[in-house]
Amino acid sequence: VHVWRAHAARHTSALPALRGLLSPAEQDRASRFHFTADRDQFVVARGLLRVLLGRYLEQSPQQLCFAQNAHGKPALDRSANLADLRFNLSHSKGIVLFAIARGRAVGVDVEQIRFVADFERITEQYFSLAERTELGTLSVPCRLDGFFGLWTLKESYVKARGQGLSVPLHEFSVSLQPDASGN
Repeated sequence: VHVWRAHAARHTSALPALRGLLSPAEQDRASRFHFTADRDQFVVARGLLRVLLGRYLEQSPQQLCFAQNAHGKPALDRSANLADLRFNLSHSKGIVLFAIARGRAVGVDVEQIRFVADFERITEQYFSLAERTELGTLSVPCRLDGFFGLWTLKESYVKARGQGLSVPLHEFSVSLQPDASGN
């Protein structure tokens, strides 16, 4: 699995070129963003994704065709993806993260750590008992970081499965411990 990171702001001078790589549907989607920063981040993310995938497949970025599964997870069109390349991307507050692998599902998530007043309520609704217990073992100043750590792990897992939020988040567990096995 290869993981790539980009800072959207570092690519603003390339926006016209990156926009030119997008399909008409992607350009239309970009135009619907209300805020310029969100629109630019989308263009950078999708444009750089096309550049990366094009390099892996030795194809022109403009020629890549995408499809979506029933839950909306994007994938390369099978007819042009003989290498069985799979990818996922996430972006938050100017950071764009890409994961690319051959022959295996992959998911990635990035979140800006920010104050969330009701993160305890969110954990009650979306975290498993094991995750809530683990979060409770952290010192109070570390709990918000722990919350976002668990959240990004859960999102990455769900995105890799490609089933969106049809997977109940509270019915599986992830851990902040590097040697823990999820269930």
